[in-house]
Amino acid sequence: MGRHYTGRPSPRLEAETQPRGDVPRRLALVRAVEVGVTAGEGTVQSDGRPDLSVVIPVYGRQRSVLRAVDSVLSQPGVNAEIIVVDDASPEPVRLDDHTGRVRLVRRSVNGGASAARNEGLALAAAPLVTFLDSDDHFLPDTLAARLAAARNLDLGGTDPVAVGCGWVEVSGGRAIAARIPREPGAPTDFLGGCWVNPGSAVLFNRAAIKAAAPFDESMRRLEDVDFFIRFAAAGGRFRVDSRLGVAIVRGAHRHPERIETAATALSAKYGDAFGPAERRRLNAYLELERARLAWTVGHPLRFGLHLLRSWSHHPRARLNTGPGWQAVPVPRLAPQSLSVLD
Repeated sequence: MGRHYTGRPSPRLEAETQPRGDVPRRLALVRAVEVGVTAGEGTVQSDGRPDLSVVIPVYGRQRSVLRAVDSVLSQPGVNAEIIVVDDASPEPVRLDDHTGRVRLVRRSVNGGASAARNEGLALAAAPLVTFLDSDDHFLPDTLAARLAAARNLDLGGTDPVAVGCGWVEVSGGRAIAARIPREPGAPTDFLGGCWVNPGSAVLFNRAAIKAAAPFDESMRRLEDVDFFIRFAAAGGRFRVDSRLGVAIVRGAHRHPERIETAATALSAKYGDAFGPAERRRLNAYLELERARLAWTVGHPLRFGLHLLRSWSHHPRARLNTGPGWQAVPVPRLAPQSLSVLD
């Protein structure tokens, strides 16, 4: 177990890292075609609620989202409410074989991951919440153990807590890496980016969601960084469960150019809220994202320039600006976990 901070940010961070302006809390323009509500196995809360709400945003990816849903339904010992939010896919997602086990919400207008997650959160009934990207999936027989470990790490309390687990990276039909995130040593570590795969590998309690949500729907990239800055500013604690729980499928990001727009938005939202050291940490991370964008679109000179700027803002011995992760041996995965779908 790595270090963990107490969840008490500095007064400056707590007071000044609130986003400017109100983020819309509205739901999507058209509420739902609902295919039913989960009735899985496992324990049920004393008030009748499920153990866990799993929110799965999806755009297209019909076959991948079926694998994601099945990876939840097949978990023993967990009563999971599954909410799939179809973000106005050109061809609507179908879950006909899961009637009565999954709630499917179809948006009429595409709003991005933030809008889809907010839609799912508005429907979630369980005391604990997690997200699952539609191209990722939970590893078999892991979720019940993750929930038990998370409760031992204070997820069942009233303070805002999030618990992340390790993941296996899958690319091109192969498991290429396995990583366990490190715990932050201070709230300001979240200014160094999002190293914990919150799209699929983090469990949140209700206090954490209340502290950081809703997601900023104006941001089509880096929305997780924005979310966790607010989580840290509210005194949120991030803990780590060292088991591997998720397969993360790596692929080309849609619309990489949105990185620059998102980086500019984060600078505008938080740039004046911090002291000089905190601003340098945030700017170092944003320059690193710009460097990755430059490499993706084939501009090596611009890539080098942004890397130099990143190091000038925050000199360090490694590339990442956040705590990073620990590499662990890559497990052997079942063929269905390695299949390249849509």
